[in-house]
Amino acid sequence: LRLVFPRMFLFGIIITSLCFLLSILLNNNLASILLAIITLSFFLNRNYLTPRINKYRDEELEGNQLAVTLFKRMHLLSVLLFVLNFVLLISIMVINYYNYN
Repeated sequence: LRLVFPRMFLFGIIITSLCFLLSILLNNNLASILLAIITLSFFLNRNYLTPRINKYRDEELEGNQLAVTLFKRMHLLSVLLFVLNFVLLISIMVINYYNYN
């Protein structure tokens, strides 16, 4: 998991950044804003939350009870951001479908 998630989040950063640039070129302001939020979410998940989740998980395994709570909170935040990304991406697809049909 420690190899998969950072790579998956990096892939998300790259793809959504490219889509963000394309949406700017196409003057799709709503998509640009949502894609910027999604890119930032992937960035925060990869560069801020994931290292802390791993750290607190290691500390939890060493018996640190405070780390148990911190791990759960960071992990929940990470999952919520990931789910938010999916909701926003589906929203972009639906909005664009109705705008171009």
